[in-house]
Order: sequence, then structure tokens, then C-alpha cells
Amino acid sequence: MCLTSDKIVNIRNKNKDIIKASTDRYIKFLCKDEIILCVDFAIWRCLTKANEENFKSFLYKEIEWECKKAMIKNKTELVCLDDLNSFEQEVENENSYFMDRDINVLSDRQKRIIIGKFYNGKTLDTIGKEEGCSRQRIHQIIKAALKKVQENTIKNT
Repeated sequence: MCLTSDKIVNIRNKNKDIIKASTDRYIKFLCKDEIILCVDFAIWRCLTKANEENFKSFLYKEIEWECKKAMIKNKTELVCLDDLNSFEQEVENENSYFMDRDINVLSDRQKRIIIGKFYNGKTLDTIGKEEGCSRQRIHQIIKAALKKVQENTIKNT
């Protein structure tokens, strides 16, 4: 999807109230440029995942998410932020929620293979030996599992 700066500005102007509401609490901790970048990332994600009916609520959540990630990334500069650990925990919980929701559409075998590859760092050969099949078959299973997760994610947004 190609976004021009005019399109982004237009979306920002149409959603000023949502942007202000979702960024107000981060003004003390993030500079203006970082907040603009968070908003732009959120807009792009909304355009790729949200529909007209849920755009505003999705935008609010995505801006909050991007601001929280920016705060965690800049934690060395956040000396005055007492609850940084709670932000990190919230992000970890949200990641865990989405992973659990998305991975639950997979079969037990697909789950084992995906977790082995992406969370335990195992090679295709190692997983193939554990599962009793070739590395090519493991690659096919991973490809099918990722497609299934992607389709489920799109369906749930």
C-alpha cells in the first residue's frame, strides 16, 4: 500500500480527537517527533488491518501500542517513569495474548514446530529429526501454519 504524505495528513486531520486522546499521556515521555512517528505507524497498520467500522477504535489502540513500544525502546531516557516495568509487562501480556489467540488455530504438531523454530531457535533439520520427517516437509508445515495464523489474524481484526 502506497501512502503519500497528503493521505497521512488527511487521516490525521480527520482523527485529531482520537490522536489527542491516545497520545496525551505520552507527551511527558516522548518527544513530538516520536509521537508523530507512532501515529504514522498506527495509521499505516489501521489502513492494512482495520475496516471503516472499527477504524477509530483500532487507531486508538494502535497509537497507544506504538507509544508504549517507543517508551520501552527509550527506557534509558525514562528516569522519571516509575511504572516502566508495568508498561513492559503490559506489552509482554499483549504479545502473549495475540500469540496465544493466533497459535490456537494450529494443530498440536504445527504448534510444536512453530514454537521450536521461532521461539526455541531450532533448525529445520533438528525439528525434522524430532518429528520424523525431512527438513523440506518441516518447511512446508511452517509455511502452511504461518498462512493459517495470518488468515486468522486478518479475520480477527
